[in-house]
Amino acid sequence: MAVAAIRHGERGFADELDRCLTAAGDPAEGIVACVRALAEGMRESGWEDGCPVASTALGVTGSVPEIRRAADAAFAHWRRLVFERLRDHGIAEDDAADLAYTVISTVEGAEMAAQVARDEAPLRIAGTHLARLIGLYASGPRA
Repeated sequence: MAVAAIRHGERGFADELDRCLTAAGDPAEGIVACVRALAEGMRESGWEDGCPVASTALGVTGSVPEIRRAADAAFAHWRRLVFERLRDHGIAEDDAADLAYTVISTVEGAEMAAQVARDEAPLRIAGTHLARLIGLYASGPRA
């Protein structure tokens, strides 16, 4: 059941992430839109809705390998979505891969911090700084 919950959560966030990145055109703007949407959803849920992938996987990844693999696949899929958008925006593949890790890790951490604090500031701040970071790479030499 936990693996099914992870896969369901993975698809939901992947759809939202892809929608935001596609609608914005610029990946920096897409990440900002995505964290705004996450913050809005969390606020509307009374701070109950967080990342089902992280919340399901934390604490059991060492003892239940199927859950660890499902969570790892979810994070890899999200990174791939971000990577593809960054690469398509002209960021070198190595940089795009590293940035995709940074984006997903930062958003996940900010989402958890926002839920614990019951405040959207961690997501808003993360989005602002991720957009700046992406902008630095996007304005540099193109691949």
